[in-house]
Amino acid sequence: MAARRSELRRVLEALAVRLACHRATETIRKQTAAMVDLLAKDTHELIVAGAANDYLADAMAPLQGLSRRFWFTQSWITTPEITAGSKLHTEILGAILRRDVEAAEAASQALNDYLVEFSYAALRTAHDGSAGAASRTPGRM
Repeated sequence: MAARRSELRRVLEALAVRLACHRATETIRKQTAAMVDLLAKDTHELIVAGAANDYLADAMAPLQGLSRRFWFTQSWITTPEITAGSKLHTEILGAILRRDVEAAEAASQALNDYLVEFSYAALRTAHDGSAGAASRTPGRM
């Protein structure tokens, strides 16, 4: 179930970052620059706000919330996973700041590929009942 949501999120988030590259106001761009430094939990909300599309925001909100909850329920997450996620988020925000649509979309897809891989690794671990989940984490570390 989580992997299927991640597949949908991948497509919608690519749209959000493309639109944010074009539509983000100066206020959103300043907030995005600050987020690159802080990388707080509001990253996705900021990207969607920059996209300036209420329908997209409504579609993304439950996917991002469920993804975040799934991420935080995984007890085997360690510093490498957190570092990889932060790096991928930073790449998206940097591309939006540069208004580089192709790089923003590519970074978004890389993040979502990572999240899908992460979800499948977590599900395999839960299914196998093994404690060595960290050894099966996605390759983008």
